[in-house]
Amino acid sequence: MRCWPAPTARPQRNACSQRGWRDDAIAVLRDAAVGLPVDAPAAQRLLYLIGPRPHDADLAWLRDRTLAGPPAMQAGWLAAYAPRDRPAAALAFVAHHPLAMRTPVLLTRLSLASAAGDDAAGAAALAALLDGRALSGDDWRAIAAATPRDLPAAQADLLARRRLAAGVATPQQRLDMAWAAWNRGGAAQTIRILDDYLADHPQDLPALRLMADAQAKAGGAAAARAYLDRALAVSPAPDRTRADLLERLGRRTEALRLVEALRAEAPADRGLAAFQARLLIALGQPGRARTVLAP
Repeated sequence: MRCWPAPTARPQRNACSQRGWRDDAIAVLRDAAVGLPVDAPAAQRLLYLIGPRPHDADLAWLRDRTLAGPPAMQAGWLAAYAPRDRPAAALAFVAHHPLAMRTPVLLTRLSLASAAGDDAAGAAALAALLDGRALSGDDWRAIAAATPRDLPAAQADLLARRRLAAGVATPQQRLDMAWAAWNRGGAAQTIRILDDYLADHPQDLPALRLMADAQAKAGGAAAARAYLDRALAVSPAPDRTRADLLERLGRRTEALRLVEALRAEAPADRGLAAFQARLLIALGQPGRARTVLAP
């Protein structure tokens, strides 16, 4: 780059002198910041000058600072370094740092793993966070923001139980956790989550139906009946959901009347036709069922 004199008579720094001044200032501040905590004025001025994306030499200097001084000082510099390097590079360094297993550093590792798209590293950091240590509300929010999407089933189960125990799951998160547990085949875990959820939302129809399914899988039809009755009591009428509930409760004649009424409004609905035929067969009327299914 060519450097031209300033166009005015008043002495001013041109682009080259500005650049040289910045590099000189960084060099001076590096020397001044050695041995200081990250919140010292000289350190803060240095971080301002090197910016959010420092040169390699500045990054190397920051990494050195994270390894010098007492743990509190190292942690401060580590927090300053991590967002300034490329996520994958920062993750590799932070994961092997002497403070790597401290909660704030584990949260940093989890965030970096999310930014780097490294689910394995994220799962490793999450496993350490879920080892029984105390976590604050802010910690749980940070975990929620960076949790890998594809967790092993056992780890997802542990995360759900820890969130519920900590009381930090929102109603929608609790319901999502119940569905995730059910989709993984975990009837017992689904029941544990929904017990808590339904205590606060006793008329949630999808939750009641899911609970009935989980209870049926875990304890048979008798265990599901109470939840089917509760679901029927809050289901709108007439609709397919109510007909499903009536069938599961063994009230097939009522279910058939409802499905026939629904088919009168939607005669081309093949799903309803199959439902009607199934009910007719269950009621001992296969001939009518064949008529319903005829093209």
